[in-house]
Amino acid sequence: MGRLLLVDDDEALRRLVRLSLGDSHEIVDTGDPGEGLALALEHKPDAILLDLRMPRYSGFELPKLRASGQCLHPLTHRNSGRGSPFGR
Repeated sequence: MGRLLLVDDDEALRRLVRLSLGDSHEIVDTGDPGEGLALALEHKPDAILLDLRMPRYSGFELPKLRASGQCLHPLTHRNSGRGSPFGR
């Protein structure tokens, strides 16, 4: 069973991912972007799914840490679509 870290401030999306993938993956999730890095280092997920546009913290920070060698987990990005004509 793979482990997935989900970092997104949208509780409904986190719930949907848990329902959709919870049977086949261990899901670790948080709505607090600042907590995402700590959870990545603690749980060592196989993949990280994160929203790029969150309050107080950019989802672009984790890839920078990966490039620096502090975080070696594969990253998958999700854009919330806010501010986009396709976001609603």
